[in-house]
Amino acid sequence: MAKLGVVLLSLLCAQGGAASAASSYDDGDPQPDAPVDSDLEEPGQPRLTSSSKLRNPQGSVVVQGLAGMSSSGGQFSALIGLGVGYAIFTGVVPGVRGALFLGDVFGGEILATATLSPPLEGSVVPFVVGEVGHRWQSELGGLIYGVGGGLFLGDPAGNYGLQLGVVYRIWEWGGPEPIRSFAPIAGLSLRF
Repeated sequence: MAKLGVVLLSLLCAQGGAASAASSYDDGDPQPDAPVDSDLEEPGQPRLTSSSKLRNPQGSVVVQGLAGMSSSGGQFSALIGLGVGYAIFTGVVPGVRGALFLGDVFGGEILATATLSPPLEGSVVPFVVGEVGHRWQSELGGLIYGVGGGLFLGDPAGNYGLQLGVVYRIWEWGGPEPIRSFAPIAGLSLRF
């Protein structure tokens, strides 16, 4: 958690430094060759560019909370979990996600994920997601993988966004046939 605070603090320092340097001209008249905020850079500080107007800009940390419930055949389960990713390039976010199933069915899963979104500045941005990992439920366990897609909704430069979509998953649980299912994606993503 301390690293997240440092990343956020670094961005705020770089933004404040750029604003004070841009306002330091003597006569107050606009300078023809005056640098704009995105051209200024302090040593050791991240450079603020127009990519901050895009969904999941390079260097951002994305945190996703998971919660849900299911009822099938008279059995009830609740799901809680957490996912974390890091944008290695704008719109390319590998990460990890873990979840627990509680109730009549007990289990969990841990997955490596990769989310891709195009560099669009609109408030509706499509995404695709791939996932692979391990799932266990009661005495059963095995490989689970899937692919899906949907839409990010909200201001792409904001610190949060709504994510809606669907994922097709296959669970190799050790039985005669793998379990195939479609699952909804509905979540709130926070970006630091």
